[in-house]
Amino acid sequence: MGTQLGRVILLLACLIPVCPLRTAAGVSPRFTGTFVQLLGQHERWTTDQWQALFRSLRSIGVEELIVQWSVHDQTPFYPSRHFKTAGHDVLPRVMEAASDQGFHVRIGLVHDSAYWRKIARNPKLVRVYFNRLLRANLAAARELNDLFGGSPAFAGFYIPQEIDDRTWLPPEHLAVLETYLTELRQGLRDIAPQASVAISGFSNAFADPELLGRTWQRLLAQSGIDQVLFQDGIGVGKLGLDDADVFLAAVADAARQDGRTFTPIVETFTQLDGEPINKKPFRAEPASLNRLIRQLALAGRTSHAGIMAFSLPEYCSPFGVPGAAALYQAYKDGLRP
Repeated sequence: MGTQLGRVILLLACLIPVCPLRTAAGVSPRFTGTFVQLLGQHERWTTDQWQALFRSLRSIGVEELIVQWSVHDQTPFYPSRHFKTAGHDVLPRVMEAASDQGFHVRIGLVHDSAYWRKIARNPKLVRVYFNRLLRANLAAARELNDLFGGSPAFAGFYIPQEIDDRTWLPPEHLAVLETYLTELRQGLRDIAPQASVAISGFSNAFADPELLGRTWQRLLAQSGIDQVLFQDGIGVGKLGLDDADVFLAAVADAARQDGRTFTPIVETFTQLDGEPINKKPFRAEPASLNRLIRQLALAGRTSHAGIMAFSLPEYCSPFGVPGAAALYQAYKDGLRP
């Protein structure tokens, strides 16, 4: 919204009275953590800028961060000897600021933007791909543990390969995924025995909730992964406000039965462009406060360990896309007694 009208709309959004984020039974669910996506533009960010972002997040009760990836398409965001592409010295500044602000940070490993295309192939080819990805993830984990394993902010690792509810339903595909996750989890345990490991997934409403729960229970039991985060899918229209809770509950129950930690992810945006809407690059705008409150209520119905946002820096902070600052202020105002 670069026009004067857009600025007026954003100003009015900040001034509209907001009902506190409470219910008759007491304080309603709220965000305890957020994802952070590192991009090339963050190379220009100073430690002070990260400090300012993290202070704004702490002021609304957020104390957990998941850095979605530390390596993006072979480009590292930390000083690396393994990855030869000239990288960015961003992650050390993030970890310094996060430590200063008292955050717990889970560091993502290697992201491959061709992941979805490569896992859609024959299982034998997927196995070869996963073997390469396994080596890359473990190489990154060794370097990350050397750099940040002693930081008070370091809370463990995050596997950036998201799990959907369609690709892995055939038994031969699921077996390949199980092997990959099990070997990766064991490798991470060898590198950093005390570090927990998390992974995330989502539903396209392709598998019914019962099948979804059984699939996740099997994956968690076989792999030994400690935490599953599950997206509500509302921002991208995969699920709706009327049905997301049953899918969240199915995965939460699977995690509980296997003694794992479950964390719901609330999508804080509305997708405007990108697959499957159109062929344009992904683009989104901040969600409305009313929708966000309803999503938090849905997430809060499950047995969970905090509620994660995807993602506050872009869509609900003073430093995000147009409209993000207004949503942040409205949400913050709603936290007041």
